Amino acid sequence: MVPESKQANGEAFLLVHTKDFSESDLVLLRAYGRVIVFDPKVYLNVPVQSLKFDYMLIDLRAREGRHYVQQIIQSEADRYNIVSVCHSFEKSDDYHQEIGVDNIITKLPDQQAFKEDFDLLLLKKKISKPNAAFSCIKSVLRFTNGVWK
Repeated sequence: MVPESKQANGEAFLLVHTKDFSESDLVLLRAYGRVIVFDPKVYLNVPVQSLKFDYMLIDLRAREGRHYVQQIIQSEADRYNIVSVCHSFEKSDDYHQEIGVDNIITKLPDQQAFKEDFDLLLLKKKISKPNAAFSCIKSVLRFTNGVWK
C-alpha cells in the first residue's frame, strides 16, 4: 500500500533514472501529461517550482542531473512524487535512500485508462518474489555480522 502522504494527489512526478527511456516510454508518459526531459543547458539554473510539468525525467548518471535533484530535495521534495527508474541490479544502491525516493521501478507501468491509475502504479511498491538461495546467503551474512534475529 502506498503511504497516505504519497497518494499521487495531483503532485508532479520526478522520474530520476539511470536507465534510458525508450521512445515508447516517452509516448506513454506524454499521453498522461506534460513531460520535461531535464537538459542542463536549458534547466540547470531554472527553479523547479517555476516549471509546469506532470513528469520530469532527470538522468542521475549526469553530474548536472544529480546536482539538480539535490537542489530539489533540499527545498521542495515534499511537493513531488520521486520515483527511481533503474536496472534491476541497481535497486539496492544507496542513492535511492539518499534521494528519498517513493518507489523504485525497473520499467514503467503498462498503459492505463486513466492518468490517476497510471500514477498510482508508479507509486505502488511490488512484492518481491522469494528466493531461497538469496535468503540463505543473507541469513549467513547476518549471522556472521552478529545481527541474527
